[in-house]
This record gives sequence, C-alpha cells and structure tokens, in this order.
Amino acid sequence: MRPTTICALSATVVLSTLAVAQTNYPESRRVDHFDEYHGTRVHDPYRWLENDVRSDDEVSQWVNAQNEVTDAYLDTLTYRNDIRSRLTQLWDYEKFSSPFKSAGRYFVSRNDGLQNQYVMYTMDTLDGEPRVLFDPNTWSVDGTNAPRLPVRAGFGSTVRNVATVITDGHARERNRAINGPRVRIEQNTRLAVQ
Repeated sequence: MRPTTICALSATVVLSTLAVAQTNYPESRRVDHFDEYHGTRVHDPYRWLENDVRSDDEVSQWVNAQNEVTDAYLDTLTYRNDIRSRLTQLWDYEKFSSPFKSAGRYFVSRNDGLQNQYVMYTMDTLDGEPRVLFDPNTWSVDGTNAPRLPVRAGFGSTVRNVATVITDGHARERNRAINGPRVRIEQNTRLAVQ
C-alpha cells in the first residue's frame, strides 16, 4: 500500500473516531429486570428494548431517536454513496441454490440479485420450465418475511403441502402452510394432509 493511501485511511479513521466521540446519544432507560439461567441470576437492564417496535411506543421512540443520531453521522460521510454503489454492484447478480429432488419433483431457490429473499421454484425435470412455488418477497410490504428453517425440511413425501416457520423481519415467528399447486397461504395453522 502506498504511503499516501495509508495516510488518507489513517486520517479518515481519526476523524471518524472524533465525530463518534462528540455524538450525543439518546438516554437509554435502565430497568431492574433479572432472568435466571441454570440457577444463575443475570441482570438485564435493557430487557424492555426487546419489545416489538411496532406495538411499544417507548421502544419505537427510542429506535427513532437512535436512527436520527445514526443518520446524522452517516450523512457526514462523503464516500457513503460510493460505498453503496460499489456494494450494490457487487451484490447485483443472479444466485441459485443447488436443486434437490423430493417426491419426483425438483426444487430450486433463486434470487435475481437484489431481492430480500430467495424465491422457491419447482420443476418436473431438471431442464423443465421453473414455476414459482412461493415468493417470500410478497409476504410483507418491505420483503422482510423469510423462511426461518430451511424450506427443504418442510417438504412432505407427496409435495402436496409445504410447511415452514417464518420470521416477519422483527424476529417474531409464525407457522406458514402452503397448500396445493396454486399455492394458497395460511398463517398460524397446522397442515392437514389432503
């Protein structure tokens, strides 16, 4: 590495450190909460921050205040858009899982490059026309709902039903059943064998 590059990087690190040191972070309330794990009491003063940001006003206000501080700092980075552009360029390529066979059909997941979640496809043969089995990107407005367990583990021997546990982007889990060839989605259900 050239000396000028090393000096420029060092200056960036020093200036970034100074900017962070001068940041006034919002106050984080502490509570007197304890959990017990295998006979050991563990103090967890920030347990209240584990509440769902969508339903707890205090957590929502805390997250918004933290985001304001973070965004104010990130907005000072002159190279932020360059980094975003480069990462987008690096991540924007088509990706596939390895295909697998179950009950006489083939399955593969595909991501066009910048999708939040992989889309699951099914085919009658390896060189057959792929059909969308399900697309987790359509399960929520922001595309953050995702299968938590490998979807492959949820396939039955007849492939008439698919089951998986999903997260909704905020670590809350739900069961999801996907039935039949037209893919009807039912939430919080158990699969009934058809």
